Amino acid sequence: MSPKAPPPEAAPTLSDYLGVSPAWHVHAADLGKPGGVPGRVSIVTVCFNAATTLPDTIHSVLQQTYALNGRDMEYIVVDGGSADGTDMIVRSHRDFVAAYVSEPDAGISDAFNKGISLATGEYILLLNADDVLTPTSIEAAARFLDNNLEDHFCHGDLQLVDADGQHLRYTSGPESYIQILPTKMPLNHPTMFARRSLYERHGLYRCALRCSMDYDFIFRLGVAGVRGSRCDGLVAVMRDGGVSTRLQQTVRRESYIVRRRHGVPFHNAVYWRMLELLRMNISRMAIVRAAKRALLSR
Repeated sequence: MSPKAPPPEAAPTLSDYLGVSPAWHVHAADLGKPGGVPGRVSIVTVCFNAATTLPDTIHSVLQQTYALNGRDMEYIVVDGGSADGTDMIVRSHRDFVAAYVSEPDAGISDAFNKGISLATGEYILLLNADDVLTPTSIEAAARFLDNNLEDHFCHGDLQLVDADGQHLRYTSGPESYIQILPTKMPLNHPTMFARRSLYERHGLYRCALRCSMDYDFIFRLGVAGVRGSRCDGLVAVMRDGGVSTRLQQTVRRESYIVRRRHGVPFHNAVYWRMLELLRMNISRMAIVRAAKRALLSR
């Protein structure tokens, strides 16, 4: 007999995060407005001891043409109580950071949820502190959702680089994400640009998951039939070595749990878990070969 699927765990909602107290919030008067402030984009960065990478992330947000062209954009930083100078970096950009929280959290999901609860924009994007956006990404994504009202979110492409910024891999977002859900995380999560109403209707990220909270959230949307499409021109650059890269065993275990929770049969879930291991090994071998080529070419 096949093992039973994990019992469903209720996802937290925005009402569960009403008590978040930021050090400051420029748009506090707009908190809780259904659907968010029309036209406003909220970019949320979660971080912990990210002093070496956060400046690049902030710079990429500062360079967004959406804001430079006079459109409404807010930047929110949620820090897990860093002790490496991250706090000083954020405070040095206080004239740009609309809201800031620095306190211990229960993991990445909890930090995501805090940031979403503080977001007042019609649109929300989650950008980790070791990721950056290309300058026209927000403009492209906002234009896409403005023109495609049937889509609840859009997503784009991801470039993976090493610690020195050297190109490792480019992954295009799929045209249709729902068909891919049983096999793997279908989206490049740093490019997910969503309407605030999506979180109001479908909840937030499950805190019990350390790495695959994004896969679980996207799976939940797919089961509900939520429409999301690829947006040309929405591109994020991610450094290799993030949490999901370092904790591959946890990713595989949690991905299996997510598949079973959302109805993927036991044998299929095991098959995709083993295939993930094979993919990971092939991917790591390709990255090592690329790094060797880069060293030899210097």
